Amino acid sequence: MREARRGRRVLTLSFLLVLFIGPSVAEELEGVAELRDWIAQDQVITVDLTPGRVARINEIDELDEVMPPALLEQFRFPEVEIAIQTTQDQEAHPVFLEATAAHAGNTSLASDGSLQGYIAGQPFVHSRILEASTDQAGLMVAWNNIHRWDSYGYSTQGATTYLLRPSGLVANSELPKYFTGGGEIHRSMSLFYHRVFMSHIPMLADQGYRLNTSGGGQVLYKDYMEFTAPFDVAGTRMVIERSLDAHESDQVISYLPTERRVRRLSSRERADSWLGSEMTLDDFEGFSGRVLDYTWNLLGEKSILAVADVKPDVVNYFGPMSNLPYDRWQLRDCYVIEATPIWNDHPYSLRILFVDKQNFHVRLSLIANREGRLWKIIFSVYDWADSTGRQPELHETVSRWKGSVAIDMINQKSTVAHALKTNHPILPEAKVRRMFSSSNLTGGR
Repeated sequence: MREARRGRRVLTLSFLLVLFIGPSVAEELEGVAELRDWIAQDQVITVDLTPGRVARINEIDELDEVMPPALLEQFRFPEVEIAIQTTQDQEAHPVFLEATAAHAGNTSLASDGSLQGYIAGQPFVHSRILEASTDQAGLMVAWNNIHRWDSYGYSTQGATTYLLRPSGLVANSELPKYFTGGGEIHRSMSLFYHRVFMSHIPMLADQGYRLNTSGGGQVLYKDYMEFTAPFDVAGTRMVIERSLDAHESDQVISYLPTERRVRRLSSRERADSWLGSEMTLDDFEGFSGRVLDYTWNLLGEKSILAVADVKPDVVNYFGPMSNLPYDRWQLRDCYVIEATPIWNDHPYSLRILFVDKQNFHVRLSLIANREGRLWKIIFSVYDWADSTGRQPELHETVSRWKGSVAIDMINQKSTVAHALKTNHPILPEAKVRRMFSSSNLTGGR
């Protein structure tokens, strides 16, 4: 019955769009219109989400209450299994909560949307988000995402990005052992990644909440990336610096060993395809762009299924293109916000982000192209430590990134990035200086 109602609604919408604006535009707008309709509906969850339940293909339509239409469509294949997990309490470390309680009341939005008075912790508490206008609330959620709890930063070992395309519905023996579905690898790249926060660090109140090294007090974080394979990109290094001044562009510097020179990327290159993948630099973990590059709007709240605590040490993927996590899914309460680029030539016309209300990770990002057609699905999967019954360590209160998926629905391609291991190390300040020094960037091959 539910599927019949949904079918009639989409059919009527498509007919009206064809009647008034023609078939080609109707096809482009349909995905976004259906998504907006799903978001606007009052959510009454009647589906059985008992922990341990496994939903299979004959039950997949029941999940339309907790999965947006575009994502649900990806799971329509015979071998599908979606295991349900208990929704976890993923509260931040007490030091972050204490900083929030002490300083959130001093944080406000300037007339241009930038932060004023932010010191440490979560910039805006939930009550202020709910009291704000939709545009102000959207900005608040976006800033909470940028300043979410992430300890001192994190690093990945054995991180590999796979660019996949279809190869039928049979398993491909050339795929890695963690990929059990169909699809074939068009290209793969392995890299080491490390993010280090330089400022607004709640553990460092006695140091002005910043590291005592270059960038502390001026830069929010620095990212270091070094590619190790394949040979044509091995030795390529990148450093990304996010300024505390929200009006300044990110500094993106890359070292290309084949040219033996350092190159500075323009801010607009952040919107380009990252090394031929379905992601841009602004797409990492659902959204990693600059808040003031977009206008924001709060569309509402929804509870959706997400992989927030992977079962194995390494994520397994299945499906026709081996681009869906074969893992446990739990219900997460989310804010739904819309981001529209202010740059007219941006390849995206909008992003709709489902942002976790507890830890402000982006659980799902749905992206439309310039023609208004739903184009990409991007989501990340995380792991969560169990510290029940004892005082947790810093790293045990952080959602550990385990992988990201970007699905190009128009061109039938996918990018799957995953890590064999993710850590949240506490680096001595001297080691941070060495990591981001110019000699480290240009050394090696």
